[in-house]
Amino acid sequence: MYESQPNYSRYFAINIKNGVADLILNAFNESKQNIIDRVALKHRELTGTLAGFRYKREAYSHQNVKAPGFKFKPLHPSLVNEFTDHLDEWQRHEARQLSAESVIIAALNKMKTVADLYHLLPDCVHSALPDKGEDYSTLSQEAIDEFKHQHEEELKLIKLQLVLNTMKA
Repeated sequence: MYESQPNYSRYFAINIKNGVADLILNAFNESKQNIIDRVALKHRELTGTLAGFRYKREAYSHQNVKAPGFKFKPLHPSLVNEFTDHLDEWQRHEARQLSAESVIIAALNKMKTVADLYHLLPDCVHSALPDKGEDYSTLSQEAIDEFKHQHEEELKLIKLQLVLNTMKA
């Protein structure tokens, strides 16, 4: 007898993709804000102004400072190199985020049950996945290994990004 597979809607897949992406982004955004806070406080000490600054036409401020960007002075010259290094890292993160999203989409396309995602994606993102309940994986170990081999770099980047975010936070 034919057993029907659960019909996972497009919205279900989008929610999973967004949930995993948010897990990665939330850690990144927290780390990014901590760096901005630290630089903003150094800037305040050096300039005697608000704990916020402008750099390359963007306003950055300490999380406790609520002021319009035009009130901030340009970043103190002694902090430019440090902040530029962080900006470069943030741009690299955006590239890694695209890789992470591509492997999440590939896993969603390959899955037949939620349990499949637990085998396809790294353990570090399982907290963002829906409960697998009574589901069991429908994929063979060979198919899982093939997927992991095919997306080895992207899966490593997901793990690396979460570790980097945790270390910087």
